[in-house]
Amino acid sequence: GKYLWDKGRWNQYAYYGELAYISAIKIQNHEVHAAICLQDLGWCYFWQADLTRAKRYIYEGLSIAEKYHLLDLKALGQQRLGKIYQAEKNYPAAIKIFQQSLSYFVQAKEEERIGDTLTYLGESYWLSGNYQSCQMYLSKALVKVNDSSDLPQKAIIYSNLGGFYFKDFFDSADQIGLPSR
Repeated sequence: GKYLWDKGRWNQYAYYGELAYISAIKIQNHEVHAAICLQDLGWCYFWQADLTRAKRYIYEGLSIAEKYHLLDLKALGQQRLGKIYQAEKNYPAAIKIFQQSLSYFVQAKEEERIGDTLTYLGESYWLSGNYQSCQMYLSKALVKVNDSSDLPQKAIIYSNLGGFYFKDFFDSADQIGLPSR
């Protein structure tokens, strides 16, 4: 699966994910069933911009995670559902569900997931026009991942913070009549 994912072979990845999904149901392995829905199929369809299918698998995985008290998978599912709401431009729903997943990740001390979720909150606030909250969450995310080796995550946070500061520059330039764009 990882090879197909890394190569962007989404259809093949989904095909094998569907086989694993059917197998998990047949053997009644609820944790694997939920994980396949949340980590594999839901996320695969999200990246293919098939948000309807992505949501279907995410909700199915969340339902299983709740029923069997798989709290780590529930939090992951909430995080993924937040990204779907964000893609649909439903920022209030995205923020609410990111807050729920953040609460679990903080309680479980999952540092990498905390950094990811703080970043997603910052992005959602940015996209909704709440720049003060955006800056706060992105700054917290940067502190959280600063000591990690997750260079792509650091790059995303720096890029988002850069966009935040450039936005202020462009707004100031517009206010005093300077050409900014």
